[in-house]
Amino acid sequence: MICPTTENALYSHSDRFYINYAALTVNKYGNGLAYYVGTRANAGVLSFDCL
Repeated sequence: MICPTTENALYSHSDRFYINYAALTVNKYGNGLAYYVGTRANAGVLSFDCL
């Protein structure tokens, strides 16, 4: 469970138990961005191409 402090929440849970927690956040990391995914998912759901 992600409780945003310095990062920006891009997506929040709709379930009432997780309402105060983010499902997806982004934060600056060096010259780029770091995305944090807080969900239960398999590798197929999380796979993507990096450009």
